[in-house]
Amino acid sequence: MTIKQMFFTTAIFTVVVFNACKDKTTDPQPTVDCSTKSITLALAKTDASKCSVNGTITATSTGSSGFTYQLNTGTFQSSNVFSNLAAGTYNVTAKDADGCTKTASVTIGENTTKGPKFTTALSIINTKCQNSCHGNGQDGAPTNIFNTECGVVAQKLRIKVRALEDGMGSLNQSQIDAVNAWLDAGGRYTD
Repeated sequence: MTIKQMFFTTAIFTVVVFNACKDKTTDPQPTVDCSTKSITLALAKTDASKCSVNGTITATSTGSSGFTYQLNTGTFQSSNVFSNLAAGTYNVTAKDADGCTKTASVTIGENTTKGPKFTTALSIINTKCQNSCHGNGQDGAPTNIFNTECGVVAQKLRIKVRALEDGMGSLNQSQIDAVNAWLDAGGRYTD
């Protein structure tokens, strides 16, 4: 094949591709003017308990239909409820079926009111487990894993197994019942 033949073949191919890309008359894309819509987005929240990741956001949108919702930069979802959230500020975006969006922010606070069941359980755990309920630190020395209130909440399953089921900490029945009442209520800081 000569250079002239190669040039002619390339030129024809380029013209065909160019013409195919320019032809959009067979499938026009509809456009929606989102500025003409009055989408509203209201956010309701439940604060997280101290030491827990249990806050929620519920979004309610009006002014269009087919809404999906996004938390911060996450994936859009059909559910308007976001759960298992820590205290902090979040952006929620509602997107309708046409792709029009509305964004709002909400701050989930932290409920720091210590519940009465937790207060009782904490007192028992601090008294009975102060010297015996520990793990080993990096240097092999005993380290009390219950040295903070959130440490107690984080170790609720270990407390259940070791102190209540295995009998560690020599708890009497009244103390076992009190710790079980806290665990049955969810084992949270706020009951």
